[in-house]
Amino acid sequence: MLTAARDDVDSVRRILAPDGETIYVYMPTFRDYMENDEVVAQSRELLDFLDANLRQDQLLYVNLHHKVSDSLDYSHYKHIRKFPPTLDSYKILAASEALITDYSSVFFDYLALRKQIILFIEDYETYRKNRGMYMDLMELPFDKAATKQELLDALNRGKTYDDEAAYHTYCAYDSCDNARKLCQLIQGKTDGLQLEPLEQNRKHRFLIYSESFEPGIPSQFMEGFIHRFDRSSYEVYLSCDMPSVTANKRGAYPMMLKTPVIGTDPNTHLTAMGKAVKALYLEGKLSFDQAMEYLKYDYAVMGQRMYGRAKFDTVIIYDVDNPEKLLALAQLDAPKVLVLPDRILQKIRSGDTFLKDACRYASRFCGTIFVSSRESMDMAKSFLEDQVSGHLKILDLTRKL
Repeated sequence: MLTAARDDVDSVRRILAPDGETIYVYMPTFRDYMENDEVVAQSRELLDFLDANLRQDQLLYVNLHHKVSDSLDYSHYKHIRKFPPTLDSYKILAASEALITDYSSVFFDYLALRKQIILFIEDYETYRKNRGMYMDLMELPFDKAATKQELLDALNRGKTYDDEAAYHTYCAYDSCDNARKLCQLIQGKTDGLQLEPLEQNRKHRFLIYSESFEPGIPSQFMEGFIHRFDRSSYEVYLSCDMPSVTANKRGAYPMMLKTPVIGTDPNTHLTAMGKAVKALYLEGKLSFDQAMEYLKYDYAVMGQRMYGRAKFDTVIIYDVDNPEKLLALAQLDAPKVLVLPDRILQKIRSGDTFLKDACRYASRFCGTIFVSSRESMDMAKSFLEDQVSGHLKILDLTRKL
């Protein structure tokens, strides 16, 4: 995009607007929580309105999800075109004067051009509740439109806002030459490069894993807990199973808005040997400890797949009822704390043998094991090994921190 803006934007403009029209682009996200017919109808209504009200010297190029675009007839529009498949999308962005989008991260890319960005967010509250957001869009300086008329007015008005701070926050190091400089650095050629040593991060890094942060006392407690950290001394990362959190946004948000989140894949990728051994254990043909002589390697790799080379100083395994995630987390190379809320103990009491065995195994790697009451402690002692029972402590999740 930046290279096109620097080198060949005029040639792209001649292709897109042969009569010299002003070019705008529209790139929205897809509403996967809505019926496709409804999304198509809303998109058609917006494009019909814009086509009827754009000036003769304005063209709008749109790039919609194929499920929407394939259901629209563009032939009758005077001012609206589809992105031509023969041109790279980022060259089209470079040739445009403004971007209309909503919740798409494309606005971070487009910000590097310092041109107008309009967020058309007529369904802001609905989208936020259904999909969640990593940040508050209202804090961004871009134009925001909640109606079609507001969108048209912003487009005709042009850029009037100050995006200097946002540019330096998100695009300060964007450059056409970054890839070349990186390759040069890898080759050990530093001539012409400005190198700055990274300050060593001496903050204590906490990783807190919960399967879903579902609504309830454990999530309420955790929200209060993470806000107690002094962020000048500690870095806190929340981690979760992505589909589970999607189904439990009411518990997970707004907690996840202000704390970095590492989502994990719900699928377990065992080796062929691992799958066979796990099946034998579940069939009762191998004891759990026998199975783990083989499976511990698979679950260690699973942990590496979740977090790569990231290093943590403390891992808190919090409210995890997926035995395989529990086994992977137990083998991370960091001091660990295991929290067993009542709902986990209840699943074990109800006969979940895999979860019970996984908790027993994970407890060997944890310096402290928290339960919520004396009764829960007695329950935990009934299946945990004697050598870890001394690590049990009571943590009242209902009290305010």
